[in-house]
Amino acid sequence: MLLRLAARLDPTRDISAVIYGTILTGATIVAVAEGTHNALEMAVTVVVTLMVFWVAHAYAEALGNPRGGVPSWVALEQELAAESPLVLACVVPLAALLVARALGASFDLATSVAVGLSIALLFNYGLLSARRAHTRTAWQITAGMVYGLLGVVIFVLKITFVH
Repeated sequence: MLLRLAARLDPTRDISAVIYGTILTGATIVAVAEGTHNALEMAVTVVVTLMVFWVAHAYAEALGNPRGGVPSWVALEQELAAESPLVLACVVPLAALLVARALGASFDLATSVAVGLSIALLFNYGLLSARRAHTRTAWQITAGMVYGLLGVVIFVLKITFVH
């Protein structure tokens, strides 16, 4: 099962869904942290939120395909499979959140760890995307910083609005 999960998150594939899922994960953690201090409740909320986005995105892709016409169940299944990394992207940050909490970290620290890990993942995805495009090292670092900056914005929102 872990090998199948890793295959879906393989950075040599199209990682746009992983990037989108990672951004949604961080943003949802920040939003949910305002209303709960229960890590398990937060994890469930993040997963459900990502699943809603996953189904909606896959349906929109299947419905809005350039061939027109009514989408088939097969087309929807294919889109769901292609977009599944959107949901799988939450596994690592949520695992960090739950492990940090289980090890006795405060709720605030555990959420900071999860969001911080999301930032690191986004930086890494930027590097990998630019590397895959065979850009120079400076562009790879710039791409990593741009993706990471999206996560930093989320973290700043956490610091600013979550009490």
